[in-house]
Amino acid sequence: MNWKAFVAGAFAGAAAGHFVYHYVLDDREISGDAILENVKNAFKKEGPIEGSWIQLKKTTLQKICH
Repeated sequence: MNWKAFVAGAFAGAAAGHFVYHYVLDDREISGDAILENVKNAFKKEGPIEGSWIQLKKTTLQKICH
């Protein structure tokens, strides 16, 4: 493999990843209510839903490994 082609490909991939992350994914914020409604609609295909909730306030979780 030509090292110039490898460097050019790596640079192009990094540039594309940067573009997608900063200009496509950054502006996508969905409210908690919209997420809950989407999930409820997906589960309604399987059967009725009696109750549902979503935590709208962000919390920090700590994973304990043993």
